[in-house]
Amino acid sequence: MLIMNLITLLVIWVGSNQVSGFQMEVGDMMAYMQYVMQIIMAFLMMSMMFIMIPRASVSAERINEVASQSQESATVARQSLQAASSGLRAVEDAIGGMNAIRDQIQM
Repeated sequence: MLIMNLITLLVIWVGSNQVSGFQMEVGDMMAYMQYVMQIIMAFLMMSMMFIMIPRASVSAERINEVASQSQESATVARQSLQAASSGLRAVEDAIGGMNAIRDQIQM
């Protein structure tokens, strides 16, 4: 951004000197300034692409890692749920046995 502003300032300074010497019209200076800004913005976008492409590839790799882990995690979660449900059945059976013993004692 600093370079873009400095180049704009340079174009205006040189253009104003040429306009004051009747070597250039104001419209020509403005058109030249627009052309220079388009070129600078193109280089700016190109440099942003060089920054964003490696970031995007790293992010894509991480997303693939998470996606593959989520499939493995689903399998592990399913197995844990089955183990928990069998443990819950065992606890329910134990509670049922305790209730039977309590009922026998109270009689």
